[in-house]
Amino acid sequence: MIEEWKNKVEEIENKLVDVKKTDKAIIAEINQNAQKEVFKAKQEANEQTKITMKALERLRQEESRSDKYRDEARSLKKKLQDSDMQIKMAKAQIQQLATFAGSRGR
Repeated sequence: MIEEWKNKVEEIENKLVDVKKTDKAIIAEINQNAQKEVFKAKQEANEQTKITMKALERLRQEESRSDKYRDEARSLKKKLQDSDMQIKMAKAQIQQLATFAGSRGR
């Protein structure tokens, strides 16, 4: 009877060792999968950061181009206003000359 109990205890201890081995294997697999997922998430985050940085750089370039075109438009508008003023002054001078020539011809 004692021998039977010893055999049962030994059998249960062997099963317990197997369960512990299985638990360790499962835990190791879970840890490995978790590490893979963390690594994958970090890679995706890094890729998103790179994409965001490129988009931000393009945005800065577009803003710079926009500022340049705005300055050019402002400059051209001033030149147009100056030309308009010169034309008005020339018309006024022509009218004065025409009036002066008309009064001299009489």
